[in-house]
Amino acid sequence: MPSGNQLDLKNKYGNAYVANMSGKLTAEIKYGDLRTETISNDADLNIAHGKVHLTKVNNLYGQLSYGKLSLVDARDVQFDSKYSEINVEHASNVRLTSKNDDLVFGSLEDLRLQTKYSNLKLQKARAAFFTTQYTDVRIVNVGEAIDADMCYGSLKIESLGRNFNGVNIIGRYTDVIIAAERGAAFRFDAQGNYTGMRTPTGATIRRRDDQGSHETVEGFVGDANARGVVKARLSYGDFVLR
Repeated sequence: MPSGNQLDLKNKYGNAYVANMSGKLTAEIKYGDLRTETISNDADLNIAHGKVHLTKVNNLYGQLSYGKLSLVDARDVQFDSKYSEINVEHASNVRLTSKNDDLVFGSLEDLRLQTKYSNLKLQKARAAFFTTQYTDVRIVNVGEAIDADMCYGSLKIESLGRNFNGVNIIGRYTDVIIAAERGAAFRFDAQGNYTGMRTPTGATIRRRDDQGSHETVEGFVGDANARGVVKARLSYGDFVLR
């Protein structure tokens, strides 16, 4: 078929291959595999008990259950998934509703995620916003912003960008570890109930208040008027800021 035509594909108990095309791809795959080359258009996928590998696509939409999605490059990704593996190497924006998934992302501009009973590994993002339950989150580098609402899990940020704008974390039964880039100047405001708190070595503490099970600590590193602020409101768990 001509590469510019739209392709509507349905396949069950078999494998499918799609070469380079400029038309839109719509595919329903059950108990099989789908592999595509570059799609210079959008793709809408419904995958159950199957594996999908896409080399490149403009915008990707769809649903995935009991399967695996591997994507090299896309602009926008919007997906609902459950009991699956998702691996995205590069994308501008990812919007995902998920449960019982293993999620691995490479370089993203913006991540918005709602998930439970999952694991998330993110290599790099400008900003990430997520709501999680029973989920462990590991982020290697975030440049500007994090907004997280977490219940039963853990959050580890290995490198918070020097020029970040803000980190806002709400956690219940969640351990949080955040390390800022060397030379970063920022303020922090943390409150916790039954939460162990550790602040950066050399930080200036403006306020520390311990009232039984409740602890408040406020201060800064490098500049009392720094734009970037780390704000945490936690109940049960540990909070470590480096």
